[in-house]
Amino acid sequence: MKRTYQTRSNPSSRKRFFFQKKLPCEMKLLLWEKMLRQAVATIQRLQAEVEYYQSPGFYLECFESVKKDYGLFLNPPPIELQTTHKGKKTAFKIELQNLISVKGARKLKKLYLKEQILSTDGEFKTDMVVVEMSWEDLMHPNVLGRFFPLCEVSKSWVVHVGFYSMKGKKLMLTEKNRPVKLCDEEVSITPDYIEAFTTRKKTLDNMISFLNSEFPSFITDWQGKQQ
Repeated sequence: MKRTYQTRSNPSSRKRFFFQKKLPCEMKLLLWEKMLRQAVATIQRLQAEVEYYQSPGFYLECFESVKKDYGLFLNPPPIELQTTHKGKKTAFKIELQNLISVKGARKLKKLYLKEQILSTDGEFKTDMVVVEMSWEDLMHPNVLGRFFPLCEVSKSWVVHVGFYSMKGKKLMLTEKNRPVKLCDEEVSITPDYIEAFTTRKKTLDNMISFLNSEFPSFITDWQGKQQ
């Protein structure tokens, strides 16, 4: 007697069979039409994105975004430091772009300024503010660390790279950046910090050049057409 064996069919093949044999033609057409509309919508959306990324408007948005970020790096909000001046407790609000350098000796730090400033109570005027803080606290991102042009050049000096130029193993305060009350015109730079100084100074020059640059002509032409 010949034996017969029952084979198990593949579930997925049964579904395909049902879809192909049992689904009415009208439902098939509706399904394909829906899929086609979705595909067309996706293609149109992608085409619009590609056109935007190739448009002057996208470059303008990037240009303005970078300028805004650079502006925050170079012109952060002022900081207020509590200190004692001539034996009296007071505070000074310092615009960081006015800061030339910081000299540290133990916990005392001398902040040299390009222009004199008034204390918050209006009683004192000075171009050198002395605070009692550690380097770690003073250079915290919420204090001086937020200001990009500041660079550590030795264990006892932090300088604004835009105010100094390197000559040999010395940093020289440039003539145009001399403050009312002269701070040290020469600062010795430790060899380990030379690369950091030169890199940051070059980056600062590039940032300033970018901030002073005008929009490329194709962007300004596009702006004119939009108005």
